[in-house]
Amino acid sequence: MRIKTRRVLRGVGLGAVLLATAAWGQVTAVPKLDFARFAGAWYEIASFPTKKEKACAANALVMFTKSERAYRFDVVRSCTTKDDTADAVNLVGRMEDKSGDGRLKVGPFWPVLWRYWVLATGPDYEWAVVGDPQRKMLWVLSRKTTLGAEEMAAAKAKAQAEGFDVGKLVEMKQGQ
Repeated sequence: MRIKTRRVLRGVGLGAVLLATAAWGQVTAVPKLDFARFAGAWYEIASFPTKKEKACAANALVMFTKSERAYRFDVVRSCTTKDDTADAVNLVGRMEDKSGDGRLKVGPFWPVLWRYWVLATGPDYEWAVVGDPQRKMLWVLSRKTTLGAEEMAAAKAKAQAEGFDVGKLVEMKQGQ
């Protein structure tokens, strides 16, 4: 009797996950990413912090630079930790395919790369929303240390439309 109950509960749980995924559909990256405009320095305004990023207390900055190799780029992420020391990590990245859309792969070295998609950008690439296809990670980035209320609302609206729980966003202190 217990085995059947567990199977039913597992089936109900799996069904709920599949239904939630089907209801939201797939995460959509921007159809065309102008990487020359996207490259450069971005301040992290808010994110779903990962275990590594929870050590960051303030001043998170992400720098994207185009590599000499086609469809490749380098990433440096830095921040001030909770114990007031500087922390930085170097990453490599590449476009997921040659379509030019916002689907990126980033990681410490090839072949360890994770999927990060640029979900939205401001009209002049003054802000961006980056997330993963499983909706577990999300970043709101800005070219400045702050983001206006209107731009933040637009960024959150795009993330929410893609099925991200924007209530989980944690703001990053900048300029300290």
